[in-house]
Amino acid sequence: MATPRRTLANIAVKSSNGESVNRVNVDLFYSKGGMNYFSYTEEKRGYWVSVTPQTVERGFVSTTAFSGTKQCIEEVKRFGQKKFDNLEVPQETIDRLIEYVIEKNNLVRIEK
Repeated sequence: MATPRRTLANIAVKSSNGESVNRVNVDLFYSKGGMNYFSYTEEKRGYWVSVTPQTVERGFVSTTAFSGTKQCIEEVKRFGQKKFDNLEVPQETIDRLIEYVIEKNNLVRIEK
């Protein structure tokens, strides 16, 4: 089974150092948790928000490893589709994570 995931937002950005990053993607996803072998930490089972800078060129989406961040929104014992579909992520949390990724990667938000 594929990891349940839905996009919450795509924020238009540009790179301040000339790289081709053109959006910050905000996703909600479910994780079974367990050991994260990149950070050697135990991760919670539950619903997570992921914020990642992405480059979209000619229909292909690319990301750079370790350029984004994620946060557990709600810890659960098992996945529920109805819960996942109706889960509301606090806007303050999304805004804080977006600002962190923008600052970390030297990006500039494009106002529309």
